[in-house]
Amino acid sequence: MNFEQAYKNYKNGTATDEEKTFVEGEIEKARRLTELIDRQDADKCEIVRADEDEIKRAKRQYTSQSYIRIAAVSTIVLMLLVLIICAAVFGTAAGAANKRQKYSMAEAEAIAVSYVTSNPNISRDNLVLTEKEREFKIEGNLTGSYYFYTFEFENLVTGDDIEVHVNSHTGTASYTNPQT
Repeated sequence: MNFEQAYKNYKNGTATDEEKTFVEGEIEKARRLTELIDRQDADKCEIVRADEDEIKRAKRQYTSQSYIRIAAVSTIVLMLLVLIICAAVFGTAAGAANKRQKYSMAEAEAIAVSYVTSNPNISRDNLVLTEKEREFKIEGNLTGSYYFYTFEFENLVTGDDIEVHVNSHTGTASYTNPQT
């Protein structure tokens, strides 16, 4: 049966008994569905009232968490700034040191060997290179930076360790342990 036609007849007072029963049954179903939906919505929307202590506690917790977040973000930003500054400083200095380098590791090693063997008590045959490294040196302004090489030799006759620095810019050599 068509509800719209039956409802029109019901409103006009021309509905049959069957149409009246049908329309009233449909209206009752709609009323029960509305009540059911209203109850479910009321259950979902039930407002829970917090007492003042709970509200204050929640505000304190939120405030504390906000301070912690602010401190963490500030620390991270500060660390990033320090890293950026360090990268700029050391990048500039390293670039200057690279530009000023006139002697390679191999050339500096030859200078160190020559420097050590200039001592009449040390023979090249009795000298063994045990360690070599390149280090960075900043003196004065950043553009005056340079690399220096450190060479460690062992005198096979005396068993002494001899450490020599060679400036990559000037090629000058010096003993680290001046007793040699």
